[in-house]
Amino acid sequence: MSVAPANGPAGARILVASRSFGPNCPKAVEALQAAGCEVVWPFEKKPSEDQLLAVAPEFDAIISGTERLSARVLDACPRLRVISKHGVGIENIDVAHAKSRGIPVCVAGNAIDDSVADMTWALLLALARHVVVSHADIAAGKWSRFVGVELSGRTLGIIGLGHIGKAVARRAAGFGVRVLAHDPARDEAFAREWDVAYVTREELLGQSDFVSLHLSVTPRTRNLVDASFLRAMKRTALLVNSARGELVDEEALAAALRAGTIAGAATDVFRTEPPGPSPLLALPNFIATAHLGGQTCAGLRKMGEICAENVLRVLRREAPLHQV
Repeated sequence: MSVAPANGPAGARILVASRSFGPNCPKAVEALQAAGCEVVWPFEKKPSEDQLLAVAPEFDAIISGTERLSARVLDACPRLRVISKHGVGIENIDVAHAKSRGIPVCVAGNAIDDSVADMTWALLLALARHVVVSHADIAAGKWSRFVGVELSGRTLGIIGLGHIGKAVARRAAGFGVRVLAHDPARDEAFAREWDVAYVTREELLGQSDFVSLHLSVTPRTRNLVDASFLRAMKRTALLVNSARGELVDEEALAAALRAGTIAGAATDVFRTEPPGPSPLLALPNFIATAHLGGQTCAGLRKMGEICAENVLRVLRREAPLHQV
């Protein structure tokens, strides 16, 4: 087995598991190559654990997408010096095991805040004004006049007021929307500046016309949106998830949409992607996109640049820009 470079990035081999790293940010690849790294794309789609095991042991760094980097994979990689996530979600990585091995896990922090916030509002507006169902209706030769929801004067509840949640809240001001937030870590200065009221989750669900999720996946937040959560919302409320599919019990959501427990839901994420024959996809009050939140030219460029810089800094034995 070949030996990893002792110091610096020169001679380091970089495994790219992310399908979106590179094509939309060639300068990030050029920066790695200019530093003497070999950058390799061996996969045409998200690799399985066995595919990773067959390839990853020969690499010094992994640029991670949505593939599962399990303890088994990490233990098979004696050369591995850094995992750089091309994104911000780390639920696919066994971070605790990586830390026990002394392998830094880095993320592209803040790169796609604006892109995901834009997507959140796109989903909310499309749902509130029946954009998707109206398009399908016209394409079928019909001309139905769907009655939607005006946003001005309504209340938006944001669960998870981190960087992306704050970007969503800032956009709310332009629509004349009142903002409530629920987050254990409060930023009182931001709340004062943008007229955001921190409330309990129960108060948020009971008062909000729109509920938007912006949390990471943890044992406490997995399946956060269950039957009881949905019953606590207004029957006229709309739910938007541009965070992670694992936050939502999809069977409970489908049942709630069929029963009219809530009026509608939109998601950019699923527990399994692609979702396959999900019961949600047959419902007229549900719309979905294919995890497009970070897929903008600017977002992908910034993600790529930060991702590559994190790799180079760790290989140079410097502190990365954003480490978990």
